[in-house]
Amino acid sequence: MKRLLLFPTISIIYYALNLIFVLPKVEHVLAFFAVLTFMFTVFTYKYRKVDGWVEVETDPGGVKKVSFVISGDPETMLETKDEVTFRINRD
Repeated sequence: MKRLLLFPTISIIYYALNLIFVLPKVEHVLAFFAVLTFMFTVFTYKYRKVDGWVEVETDPGGVKKVSFVISGDPETMLETKDEVTFRINRD
């Protein structure tokens, strides 16, 4: 998520430097970074890696149970990762 702040930060710095040094084509540079930010956000969301899925099961007594199923070795994943992403399957 920190990478998402890179392009807006560069835009703000360029705009601030423009106020001091009168840099060329400020509107074009800011528009370019706005487009990069939008594209980065869309592609990051669309192609993010999913580490598992959520299953809801109903036992014979009618009680619903939620299971978080991790693809791969759960111990290794939970020891090495800071975040785990799950997809909800609505079958």
